[in-house]
Order: sequence, then C-alpha cells, then structure tokens
Amino acid sequence: MRVLMGIIKDRHGTFYVRRKVPEKIQAAVAQTTGTDKPKVSWLKKSLGTKDERQANVRAKPVMMDFDKIIAKAEASLKQRPVQSSLSDTEINRIAAYHYAFMLNEDEEHRAGDFEDSAEFGLSERRFRKLNESNQIALAASEAALARGDITVLGDIVDELLEVHGINLERHSPAFRKLGGAVLREHVRSLRDTAARSEGAPIASPRLDAPTKKAEAVDGQTVRAALKGWAKARSPSKTSLIEYSYAVDRFVELHGDMPVVAITRRHVLSFREALQDIPPRRAGKLRGADLPTLVEWRKEHPNAERIGAGTVNKLLGGVQAVVVWARDNGFIDDDTPWADQFAKMRLEEGEPDREPWDTADLVKLFASPVYAEGRRPKAGGGEAAYWLPLLGMYEGARLGELAPLRVTDVQE
Repeated sequence: MRVLMGIIKDRHGTFYVRRKVPEKIQAAVAQTTGTDKPKVSWLKKSLGTKDERQANVRAKPVMMDFDKIIAKAEASLKQRPVQSSLSDTEINRIAAYHYAFMLNEDEEHRAGDFEDSAEFGLSERRFRKLNESNQIALAASEAALARGDITVLGDIVDELLEVHGINLERHSPAFRKLGGAVLREHVRSLRDTAARSEGAPIASPRLDAPTKKAEAVDGQTVRAALKGWAKARSPSKTSLIEYSYAVDRFVELHGDMPVVAITRRHVLSFREALQDIPPRRAGKLRGADLPTLVEWRKEHPNAERIGAGTVNKLLGGVQAVVVWARDNGFIDDDTPWADQFAKMRLEEGEPDREPWDTADLVKLFASPVYAEGRRPKAGGGEAAYWLPLLGMYEGARLGELAPLRVTDVQE
C-alpha cells in the first residue's frame, strides 16, 4: 500500500502529515495557529502510527484541518466582499463536500487505532458508542429537515463557507438555500453511516480540496479577463454587449472563477445549461439568471430552446475572452493550461431557408418601400429599406446585420 501525498515517515518510522504554506500567508498562518514563531512555512502533525493503512485513514481529517487553517489565514489578509447569491453549482459543490467529509470522518473512526482493544477496526464498546451517537444525531437532523430548520447546522454552514472562501450574507435567500442543501446531505450521510453499521458496503467519496474564491490571484478571474479584453481590443458596442452577455451567463453558473481553474467539466455543464435557455423570455424569465432558467426548463421540458448556433456563439464569446487572458499573462507561463472550450461546439444542422431567386428580388424591390418611399413602423422604419440591400450586397446573416449601428459602418 502506498501512502497519500503529503504523508512523511520520520526517523523513528512514525508517519506525519505536512503541507507547504505559501510564502505570502506564512505570517498570517502563524497568527491563526497561535504559535510564537513570526512565520510558519510548513504545517505538520504526527499521525501517531507506523502503519501505512492507519496513516492514510488518519491523514484525511488532518489535511482538512490544514485547509481550514489556510482558509482562515487568507481571510485575515484580505476581507472578502459580502455576497448575497450563490449559483446552484456552488451550492451543490459545497453540500457534496460536506457529505464526503462526513463519510470520510466516519471511515476514520471505524478504522480504530492501536490504543483500542481491537488492533484493527472498532472494539464492541466503541462500535456501540458510535452507533448510539449516530442514532441521536440522525433523529435530531431528520426532525430538523422535516421542519426546514437549518439553524441546527448553523456552525457547520459557517465553517463550510469559510473553507470555500465565501462570505455569504446570512439573511439572504442563498444562505437558506445552501443551509437546506447541506442539511439534506447531512441527513443522507448519517443514514449511510447507519447503514454501514448494518454491514452495508458504502464507500466514502473522494474528498477533494475545496475550491476557494480567494484563489483568484490578483483578480485574474473571468470578469477581469473580459475587462482586459475590452480595453485591449476596443470592440464595437454590439460586440461588447454580446461578449459580456456570454461571460455573465458563465459567471451565473460557476461564479467569477479564476481563468486558470476552468476545466472541461465547467465548459460541459455551461454548454448543457445554455441548451435550456428559451429563445424568447417574458415576465419573471426576462431577468432570470442561467441557473433559474435551468430549473424552469425542468418544469417545461417541451418548451422551445435556443438553437445550436446561438449556444456556439455564447461558448465562443467566453472562449475568446479566456484565450485572450492566457495570451496576456493571466496564467503563468510555467502553469500547464489548455483551451477547455476547444472542440466543445454543438453540431449545427443545414439551414432550411432557400436563397432568393431573381423573381423574388424583383418583387421585393418593387414593393412600396422602394417604389414609393414608405417606411412602415412595423418593419423597423429605415431598417425595412436598408436590411435587404445590405443582405444582398454583403451576404451577412440577418442576426449580424440587425444590431449594426451607423458607427459600425466604415469605408
């Protein structure tokens, strides 16, 4: 068996965990841990065992404690702005982290230790005590879930937000929604823990290090990239609106994350969410964010959706911004990076519109718009005159011509 990364054996053969502290927060970590040293360059803790299996099990909660220390130190250096919203993706990620933490912690308890009467696993006494504690916690949590009472996990939710680097307004709807998601996962973890006591082979999910918003170094996020791209490229007003719209939808789903942290999975979930957008929105959907539109789609599965071409245009907008960011120093040259948007376009079907023939054009240009100078309001006024002409001479699509302004036309 191989020990996990970060687990070291000392000269006496006993395993311990260590983690390198980034130089910029070493002083803050010293203050957070209460040590007399001015700086802490390494976080270390003995695991009290020479057995590799035991070391792997005991290391997990220690590593999570290190994550909390690092998060608190980062928070002390930079006050995070209070936010009042979270995307569904962020809420689900935090709740899933809590479930994984609970299952891994239970697994660590069941492994026992050499101080117990059982060399491996739990003694009968500790097994009975573990079950009793779990049943009490499960009953209380199920009762709270039935009432929708998230206050029973108030401290846990606060700690989860701290670990993930989020400062969320406690009285916001997002806090209540997050509390509900965490409470559901808390009950599920306790039920699975009880099932383990009945012999059910329930595996612990992989406990990944939490993604902290504080890791967006020097503001190198997607929104910062959009701002830099716009300043460098000086795009037309129409193009800026389109690119901003695409980036806004991405941020609504995943948060304003660092460009370097974008993965293929982020792009895939973004593409799938875009496919749920209705082409025309009115009423409460007019200003709805992308997660809300995804939820609306679940209730209206047969409603019309935007086409593949529009989805690809939005994907391309975010792609252009993040590629520009990579080429302009948002990601260090020594950091491996790939364009996660590459080859993620949807296949577009052949257009079902037939080209205009000569007879169609003769009829169009003999209409009152051209023959009598009429400018019908319903036809867009002057647009009724210019759009057909521009389409005939430029060959551009209607969606490309309609947003144009006079300032966009140059000789």
